[in-house]
Amino acid sequence: MVGMTNNYKDMHGDHWSIEFELWDQSVGITDVLKNGEQIPLDMISEDWLSNEEDRIECEAFGFRVHS
Repeated sequence: MVGMTNNYKDMHGDHWSIEFELWDQSVGITDVLKNGEQIPLDMISEDWLSNEEDRIECEAFGFRVHS
């Protein structure tokens, strides 16, 4: 497993820092910060976490999403 951080700024100007681990072509989020404030994972919806894991997987493994 490799621990990494994904940083980005959303369309509302919020800064996100998402710590995650990679293993066998999948991502597991371990910590989330919004504008420097930690958000407990149990307060985040499963859908949001799943969408962020999918987004990070696309970036980490070079996949492209087509709609």
